[in-house]
Amino acid sequence: MGTMKLQNRLTVRPIRTSERDRWLQLCNEHHYLGFKGTYGYSILYVAIFDGEWVGLISWSASALALASRDELIGWSVALKQAKSNLVINNSRFLILPIEKKIPNLASMILARNLSRIQHDWYVRHRCTPLLAETFVDSSKFKGTCYIAAGWKEIGSTKGFKRTREGFEEHGQIRKILIKLLQPNALELLGDPHFIDAMGREVVLFDPFLLPIEGKDSLIETLRKIPDPRGRCGKQHSFISILGITVCAMLSGAKSFKAIEDWSKKLTPVQLKRLRCRKDTPPSLTTIKETIYRVDADAFDREINNWLSRQAQSKGTSKVGAIAVDGKELRGSYDTQKSTGRVHLLSALMHQEKIVIAQRNIAKKTNEIPEVIPLLESLSLENVFVTMDALHCQKKTLEYIHSEKKAFYVVTVKKNQKSLYQRIEAIFDLFEDQISSKTQSSNKGHGRIETREAICIEVIEKDFLDLEFPSIRQICKIVRNSTDLKGNDLSEDSQFFITNATPQQADSTSLLAILRGHWSIENSSHYVRDVTFGEDASRIRSGSAPRLTATMRNLSIGVMRLGGENNIAKGLRDTSWGKKSEALRAMGIA
Repeated sequence: MGTMKLQNRLTVRPIRTSERDRWLQLCNEHHYLGFKGTYGYSILYVAIFDGEWVGLISWSASALALASRDELIGWSVALKQAKSNLVINNSRFLILPIEKKIPNLASMILARNLSRIQHDWYVRHRCTPLLAETFVDSSKFKGTCYIAAGWKEIGSTKGFKRTREGFEEHGQIRKILIKLLQPNALELLGDPHFIDAMGREVVLFDPFLLPIEGKDSLIETLRKIPDPRGRCGKQHSFISILGITVCAMLSGAKSFKAIEDWSKKLTPVQLKRLRCRKDTPPSLTTIKETIYRVDADAFDREINNWLSRQAQSKGTSKVGAIAVDGKELRGSYDTQKSTGRVHLLSALMHQEKIVIAQRNIAKKTNEIPEVIPLLESLSLENVFVTMDALHCQKKTLEYIHSEKKAFYVVTVKKNQKSLYQRIEAIFDLFEDQISSKTQSSNKGHGRIETREAICIEVIEKDFLDLEFPSIRQICKIVRNSTDLKGNDLSEDSQFFITNATPQQADSTSLLAILRGHWSIENSSHYVRDVTFGEDASRIRSGSAPRLTATMRNLSIGVMRLGGENNIAKGLRDTSWGKKSEALRAMGIA
């Protein structure tokens, strides 16, 4: 009898609701594993030959942990979490006992089933699987029908089964076979870009590609920070206390009690990888007293240098622009000790939006004298440094121009009265001699905002008497805001100065750089205050306010370097319900 004639008499289809009890009864009677249900999405199939049930097939969600499969695809944990629904598992395949033998029945059923599984899965679950997997017990079966259908063996299981509580060892090693459901399946599964339910392209948060262990790793960076404790009575290693605190904050912990609660949920294996000497985590008192005494300057320096190196290794060889801006930690005021709020001055990369340098502003001073020490350790040649009007200071600008060989772009207001009046006069007299002019607009929040940048080139003698000899361009930004009907809402203008010539930065470039500076409030301060609750934090003793602020910067930096620009979403990915994500991001889980 010809194979084609046999195939025409064979039907493979999903079971009907009324057939479920019969399917379960037959599977439990004739399959050596029985059938106790599936995990996640599933479809049950029946094979019918000449009206008689001859085979049963079940498909379910993919296995949670298969090292050989994940390595073949190139999956990180974040990528697997996002795309595991595109892999399905052939959890049961049973040929029922029948009176007459049908040649190649198993191969025909499998081929017929594979020809329709993608369509059926999409109709039922609204996603199209790309890869099929199955396990074969080699002590009982050879898997001949799978091999004949083009399935490929990629390794073996480790003898564990999935339960509702986690994993349970059963000791049965099985072969892992996979089948590509379309030719470019592995490429699509390994691509960090994917289309979400709203049709938007998303890049997955994947911090696990960052160097966590080994040369220039985060773990080695933490080792450089000196232990502030004495030699006696140290039950927990210093690096384990720092590691637990960093991981907990990456998971959303906002207080020392939350850090302790998070650490209590760690397994002995995770504690060991966090360099804990004992099977129990440090106590609340140990964590607090240690963090209070850490050298905040050393912690700032090492963490920010590490973030800077990672950012530059992932992007261009040099930083394009950095913004200098200050921020107070409102909740850090200690009424009992009469200590003021902690005030931090930071340098933040425009494009990557991560902090790469930070300094504490002493109680009896302000931000102005701290700018030069902040920039001192940074390599800034040909980098644009943007600052607010407070930092329009002769010494600061000359340092950036002469010592750092960088470009400054600074707001000028009436606190520099003579400079402001000189710029205003030049624009009044020489507005027809502009070197470049550009305009941009955007619509949002119920209004249309238009920005016009007008630049005039100047020479050294124009500002020599005011002791600003390095200025090479003055810029005027006019902002006009209207409602959606064109009615004027507001209009204002600001002056800026830069030592960059028109050839080095025209009006279009300067407007883009200034907009990057204006975005700091949303990309850094707002995220720290709203997402991480920085202003509401009542951590206020010793070095703790500064350390926790730096840890928030680290968490934001790890997420952004991992491709997650939505920090609130990234925090949800590493939060209490998914604490293993934070551990994996630190190379712990």
